Amino acid sequence: MQEAPKVFISYSHDSEEHKKWVLTLATELRKNGIDIILDQWDLDLGSNLPNFMEQGLNNSERIIIICSDEYIRKSNLNQGGVGYEKIILTANLMKNLNSNKIIPVIRNVNGDNQLPNFIWTPLFIDFSDDNKFKSNLDNLLRDIHNEYVIKKPKIGQNPFKKKTITIEKNASVFFQERISTSFPGIRGIQWFNNPKEIIERLKLVFKIPYATNNYQPIWWWRDGELSINSFLDIGNNKILINGYNELIIKKMAVFNIDVYHKSFIYIETEADEPSKVYNYQYCKDAIKEYGYCDEEFAIFKNHYISRVDYDDGATIIDNKVIQLNGEAEIRVRHLTPYNIILAPHNSSLTVPEFDMVRKQFMKDMLLGNDTIENFAEKVKQLPKNRFL
Repeated sequence: MQEAPKVFISYSHDSEEHKKWVLTLATELRKNGIDIILDQWDLDLGSNLPNFMEQGLNNSERIIIICSDEYIRKSNLNQGGVGYEKIILTANLMKNLNSNKIIPVIRNVNGDNQLPNFIWTPLFIDFSDDNKFKSNLDNLLRDIHNEYVIKKPKIGQNPFKKKTITIEKNASVFFQERISTSFPGIRGIQWFNNPKEIIERLKLVFKIPYATNNYQPIWWWRDGELSINSFLDIGNNKILINGYNELIIKKMAVFNIDVYHKSFIYIETEADEPSKVYNYQYCKDAIKEYGYCDEEFAIFKNHYISRVDYDDGATIIDNKVIQLNGEAEIRVRHLTPYNIILAPHNSSLTVPEFDMVRKQFMKDMLLGNDTIENFAEKVKQLPKNRFL
C-alpha cells in the first residue's frame, strides 16, 4: 500500500474559533488519506516547540499555510512561532526554488495582502466562504494526491514533422497476417469474381503501413519481380500500383495454407483501351512470347505522349514543341488480358529453381492452358526460401 503523503499545517492561533476551523480541515484531510502534522494533536504540554516546528516543516512533503490577517502580520514581522516557521520555510524555499511544497490557504483575510511576503506564488485556495468548503477541500485533496480533474495530456507528434513508419516483421509473416485478416476463413483456394469486392479486399491487404522507404514486404511477379511501394484505387474497377501500373481487375484467386511462406494472391485483369500514341504492330509478337501485350506512355496535361518524348523532356502538341518541365507521369497499360501474383518478397515462389516454371504457368493460365489449382500444387512442393 502506498504511504500516505505527510503534510504539515502552519497557522496562527488567532482565536478558538479559528483553531477549531483548522482542526476541522486537518481532520477532513486525514480522513482522506493524508498524514497531517498538527500541533493540536502532535504537540504535548512541555514539548520542544522549535524542534516540533523544524522536524514537522523539514520532514513533510507539503506544507499548508493558513493565511489569516494575523498570520500574515506575524510572518512579515518575524513574530512568535509564525515568524520562526517563516525563517525555516524561507530557507527551505531558497534551497528549492522550483518547489511546490507550500500550499497557501486563505482564511479570515480582510487586508490588502492575502499572502505573507515570503510566499512568491500567486496560486492559493480560498476557504473564506464556508459554503464552498467541500469543493475547496476536494481541490486541496486532488492537489496533494496529484489527482487532477483536468489531467495533463500526453505530448503528441509534431504535425509538421514527417512521421517515421516502420515494419519490423518478416515479409512472409507480414503477408500472412494481411492475407488472413483480409480473407478470413480461407484454407486452400478461393475465387473472387466481383471486381468491386476484389478491390475492397485488396485495400485491406494494402492497409497502411504496407511499405516504407527501405522495406517493401509485398511484391508482384509476372515475367520478373517488382516490389510494391504504393497502391491506389482510381475508380472504374482500376487500380494503380507504384504510381504507374494500371490494372483493370477481372477476377482473383486467394491461396492460403498453414505453411505461411507459400500463400499468394493471383489476379487476372481486363484489356485496357490503348493510348493511341503507337501503331502496336509489336503486340502480335509480344502475345506469342509472353501471352499479353502492354504499352508504356506518359500523361502530360491530359495529353498522351510516347515514352520517347517523356525521356527527351519535350513533346509536340498542335505542331509546337512543348517542354514537359517534369510534369509528365509515366503509365503502363495492358492492351490484352494480363495476370500477376502477389506474394511476400521472400516467399517460396521466389526460389531460383521455380523462376522459369512460374513464368510458363503465368502464360499458360492467362491463355487458359493451365489452372491456378495446378500452380498451387507446384507451390506446395517448393522448398523454403533460404532467406527466410
